Amino acid sequence: MYFKSTITCIILFLCSQVFAQEFKLGKVSREELEQKSHPEDPDASAAILYKKGVTTIKPRVISGWVVSTEVVVRTKIYNKKGYEKATIKIPFYDWNNIDEEVEILDAATYNLENDKIKKTSLKRGEGIFIEDVSHKRKVKKIVMPNVNEGSIIEYKYILKSLYVESLPDWYFQYDIPVNEIEYNIWIPQFLIYNRILNQSVIEISETDGRQKNSASFEGFYKIVYHETGKFYKATNVPAYKEESYVDNISNYLPYVKYELSGSKSVKGIKKKYVSDWQSIAAFLGDDESFGLQIKQFDYFKKDIDSLLININTRDDKVTSIFNYVRNRMVWNESYGYDCVKGTEYAYSAKTGNSGEINLMLVAMLQYVGINAYPVILSTRSNGITSFHSLQSYNYVIAGLESMGDIVLLDATDKEATPGVVPLRVLNGFGQMIKSSYKVEEVNLQPAFPSKENIVIIAELDKDGALSGQLKTQYFDYNAYLFRQDIQNIAIDAFVAEKESELGNIEISDYKRDNIEVNEKPVIETFSFTSRNSCEVIGNNLYLLPMLFYTLSENPFKEEKRLYPINFIYPRQDRYIINIKIPEGYSITDVPESVNWAMGDNIAAFSYTISISNNQISILVTKNINLSKIDPVYYDTLKLFYTDMLKKQTEKIVLKKIE
Repeated sequence: MYFKSTITCIILFLCSQVFAQEFKLGKVSREELEQKSHPEDPDASAAILYKKGVTTIKPRVISGWVVSTEVVVRTKIYNKKGYEKATIKIPFYDWNNIDEEVEILDAATYNLENDKIKKTSLKRGEGIFIEDVSHKRKVKKIVMPNVNEGSIIEYKYILKSLYVESLPDWYFQYDIPVNEIEYNIWIPQFLIYNRILNQSVIEISETDGRQKNSASFEGFYKIVYHETGKFYKATNVPAYKEESYVDNISNYLPYVKYELSGSKSVKGIKKKYVSDWQSIAAFLGDDESFGLQIKQFDYFKKDIDSLLININTRDDKVTSIFNYVRNRMVWNESYGYDCVKGTEYAYSAKTGNSGEINLMLVAMLQYVGINAYPVILSTRSNGITSFHSLQSYNYVIAGLESMGDIVLLDATDKEATPGVVPLRVLNGFGQMIKSSYKVEEVNLQPAFPSKENIVIIAELDKDGALSGQLKTQYFDYNAYLFRQDIQNIAIDAFVAEKESELGNIEISDYKRDNIEVNEKPVIETFSFTSRNSCEVIGNNLYLLPMLFYTLSENPFKEEKRLYPINFIYPRQDRYIINIKIPEGYSITDVPESVNWAMGDNIAAFSYTISISNNQISILVTKNINLSKIDPVYYDTLKLFYTDMLKKQTEKIVLKKIE
């Protein structure tokens, strides 16, 4: 984990007793309400004054366990920007055997009015809503009443779950400062959990001295058992710092997570739970909403046979089937690695979630004898997975074995192609379920660079104006993003936006090709006039060699970097620029050509200028060879961009011949 020194000030310690000044719900002080800004972060819009969670696991009367997590929070709102913190979102599962519920125990807003503390409680039946996130997850929202600048909000809720396999994740840092935060968990002697700690969260000690008398255990007998208590606490936690090129900030924040790995009977007999991929694969293979869906062919056999009647090669079959599913189906924007209503129903309705569409794709490819398998994964918004747990995964795509490599396919997106999946998929590693006993880890990060080739043929006049033609070819992910960018935008508005982005140039004769042919690169052409790439001073012309593509600022401005730099995919930008100089001018100064490379093949930059008669030829190539770069390379990468910026702003000098 890459989270480093920003919160070295966090102090974590065991506290088996209450604080010296015990927190009590409703005991809001005048000093807290009068506070105009956070003492350690004056720019903060809000702050968590106190947050505590306590998880307990108790036996049910009939059988099994109930996990209860009680959470209490006090938050200070400093200004209107902080009003968003007055809408609380509590996620929970509502699916099959994972039955969870959220009960709001208390919620109130406190204000200082006429020099008195006024409490406004959330009225029963008001301000509480439930929203569907997916077919498995929901969110209970609390909209706090009477929120103003300076308000303090308090709320208390309890999350109950019958799912003991994975306990609620607990984070210790947010986008606002935290004064005090703690998490306690009590684990019965019969349950064994694996734990993952971010390196900034340190457990000092634990206790196993607490005993519980169970009225009835598994519905048959009374027993006395003990619990192990683990305690985590942090104080004065600064708000996390926003950085450019970060995938999902929650991957790098301090947290504690638990996953069930086994259990012990009353007699001490241990049982290991599903905690390896072979066991998970065996479960998925026989699951009605996953593995059995891949074995169903009847509903599409006739259509696929007709589709492939004159198609013989393997690659053409893959492309045809992929395009057929992608064009036929409409993704309902619901995530999931499995099906809700099933692939056959989705095929008939021509719409479905990610599981239904991509498991259908796998089934069709397997039907024609192609080695394709489902790959379950966690999307970028869902974060990097921590455990061998299906609850960590929320999506599925198809993985195609091809010449010793794996080609990824996702038919939920109309701009996707074989090998180019939606950006939400590009997140760490997925698991390819090849059979009920074989699983293969799949790197979801693209290995090949997506290219953007720009060719400019221009002519410079004596007044410093440039006119010419420009052609750009967008490949792979660059083409994918281009096709997405032009959706729902009129071409005139798109051209006006491009004129602004390229230094207020004037564009005419704009054309683009291959928009509807996803397998080909997008080609964009236009004529242009530019008056901002060359400066006239006396008898001299000062020309920026890369014209309106000159790097204007370094995207990496932070002094230090805490999180990995995520470029999403490797890329190569290549510029070929030919400029005819005006008659009566000679070239007196040309920037020196360079060829730079960062260590460990991270990035490279080449810059070459040549002169032939009255023609300037510029060839520039910039490569970012990795999708994600460790922050230990940040200083080098920052310097790399600084040097590129400096080189690109060096001008070609033309002098008028006397």
